[in-house]
Amino acid sequence: ISEPRKAAAVVAPVPVPSPTVRPRRGRPQLAIHLEGGGGVGTLARGGGHAALGMGAAWPRVRIGGRVDHAFVRRSDGPSGDLGVEVSSTTGGLEVAIAIPLAPIELLPGLDLRAGALRARGVGGRRGDTRWVPWALVAGGMSLVWMAADAVGLRVGAAVEVPLVRHVFAFDDLEVARTRGVGGLFVAGLELRFLRGRR
Repeated sequence: ISEPRKAAAVVAPVPVPSPTVRPRRGRPQLAIHLEGGGGVGTLARGGGHAALGMGAAWPRVRIGGRVDHAFVRRSDGPSGDLGVEVSSTTGGLEVAIAIPLAPIELLPGLDLRAGALRARGVGGRRGDTRWVPWALVAGGMSLVWMAADAVGLRVGAAVEVPLVRHVFAFDDLEVARTRGVGGLFVAGLELRFLRGRR
């Protein structure tokens, strides 16, 4: 009588999970905004304004730099035949908090800028040009709607407070002066790149 054969044990293969690439947390996007609009109050008269900003965008905060240019605007003295054309160029830092409200994002923030103000005499001293220091702090709100992954629309408004004041005069005749507070209204594009892998 032969002994019954024992059944060979069958070992099922254990699946090995394939390695996955986890998203890199904390990696910011590169955010660029290009805007145009107008400013009133700080310089002699209201006029056109352009701004270019670039920085790092985390889910809850934005930190970057920006360059602003206020286009030439003219102010005439009391006599009407004397005046000054004023423009300014500044650069500085901007910080904002991101508040997501799908499909838009609110960006309340502050920026500090410094640069130069250019004034050119018109009339009795045509061509007489002065460059003077110009600095201001601004606080405001921007609204961003990302129409695509990398391209969005942006609008914003801010209150500007100059840190220096200037008076422009021909001899003893004042023709223009800067003011203590002003407003800025802009609209443009926002671009975002370098999103972390998923």
